[in-house]
Amino acid sequence: ANGIAVDKDSCGEMKNSTESFVLILKTGEKLHESIIKCATDANLIGASIQGIGQFQNPTFAYYGPNAQPRLISLDGTYE
Repeated sequence: ANGIAVDKDSCGEMKNSTESFVLILKTGEKLHESIIKCATDANLIGASIQGIGQFQNPTFAYYGPNAQPRLISLDGTYE
């Protein structure tokens, strides 16, 4: 299969496609915002997401007891 790579501004090219594709982010782009924009532009109704790369000073969210959202921020670069 041929690989298709797009950036967050060209995801619309995948609109209504059934082909798999790779979303490539540039340094400084926000992960969550980029995925949401790409999914919206490509009109995705479902997806499986995998990633490889680095994060700088990431903030992660998770649910704690009683379904209360919690945030943890880390300093540094992480893979």
